[in-house]
Amino acid sequence: MSSFSLHEWLQSEQAAGTLDSEGEFTIAQSKAWEKLGAFQLPFPEAWVLKLVQAALAWGKSRVAVVQTREETRFDLFNVPDWAPTELERAIFDTQHKAEGSLNHLAVAVRALALQRTRPFSLRYADGSQVAWNGSAFTPLDPDDAKPGVFTLTVTNYRADESKLFFSTGHGNAARFRVQVSKALTDHCHLSGDRITLDTRPLISYWTDPDFGKTESSHPLTVVKAAPLAEWKPMVVEGHFMSPLAKFTEKNVEMMMPPGISSRNTFSTAAILSFFCRNELVRESLQLDKWLYHPLNKRSQVLWYSDGVIVSREPLSFDSTVGLGVIVSAEGLPTDLTGFTPLKGPEKEARVARSLAALRPELSRLQEAVGEAPFAVTGQRVPTVVSGLIGAGVAFALPVLGVPWVLASGYKIAKGIKENSSLETAYNDAFTELVDHFSTRDVTVL
Repeated sequence: MSSFSLHEWLQSEQAAGTLDSEGEFTIAQSKAWEKLGAFQLPFPEAWVLKLVQAALAWGKSRVAVVQTREETRFDLFNVPDWAPTELERAIFDTQHKAEGSLNHLAVAVRALALQRTRPFSLRYADGSQVAWNGSAFTPLDPDDAKPGVFTLTVTNYRADESKLFFSTGHGNAARFRVQVSKALTDHCHLSGDRITLDTRPLISYWTDPDFGKTESSHPLTVVKAAPLAEWKPMVVEGHFMSPLAKFTEKNVEMMMPPGISSRNTFSTAAILSFFCRNELVRESLQLDKWLYHPLNKRSQVLWYSDGVIVSREPLSFDSTVGLGVIVSAEGLPTDLTGFTPLKGPEKEARVARSLAALRPELSRLQEAVGEAPFAVTGQRVPTVVSGLIGAGVAFALPVLGVPWVLASGYKIAKGIKENSSLETAYNDAFTELVDHFSTRDVTVL
């Protein structure tokens, strides 16, 4: 969107000798400002989440993230026309409490500045632009005004990597791009089409690190409770789910009636996933075999606020089928970052109310899919091929072919037994999950 290049500006300023960057900015601010700015952010790229929250706190807003080799740009559309004086006051004045979205933005910019090593610039809706020089904002030439659009651009490389010669294939820059992408896909995937990464929307649920499609988990559906009058409804659009999980040699399918997760607006929801552990067994120098075993994992509460999963907490239930319960954190007391809901009766009541709202939905799901919804199929391709070849040999040379067919038949029968064992484990675990959440107290650990 923007024609301004932070990378090119840095190169020109350093060539002119106006910037002297030794890899660490000097911040001449109070200790209170420093402590407040990066107050226990959970990981270095957490400022990305605050930037997303600043935008998505508004109903029709969206975020477009564009990454090049040199820089990463965040374009925030349909956001308030934040004024430079308002933002800088929120950043530098530790006594000033800004409104919600501006406070998110101030925390993001302050935390990025306090990393001390990464240049960045801001472009306001009125076209004014500034770059952070380590202790203050340096005015840049104004750009064309674009009302309702705010842009933050950050270099993928550190300040000391740009002074003399910068290879755009530098490993540190590549790692930073990956870390920003991972922060978005791990924490912001419930925002659906409201966030794009290099023009691609984030895929809701599918990229969740614990309940999405990973080496040890697969999402099947999402159970959603109807909106409640006293809670701000959550909205998820453009989600992608599949009741069929395909592995190297196994297909795990849950019989899912249509429309079970069609509700986009909800008060609380739960990602239903199953878990597995794969094991590679070396049979010979040429043939390897994957074995799949049920894996027990804890269900979790996924605290959600302004488009971001802000924290995760384990629930007192673990099994091979589990729930990632999506609970709104909005309105709850949090730490200074706004990420972690504080312990207390309000938080406990929010979890209890969410689980109570999901119980009838889980029961309806169980009624719809029946007592044995899981089906596991699939055989090793070499075993099937071997059986077919053996059948052909048996037709021509029974003395050689019949033992061949019997051996292949034994392997196929063994594969069917493995499938049946997995089916039983997942069906029993699903029944256990519904029973546990419906009849017993489930608490946050």
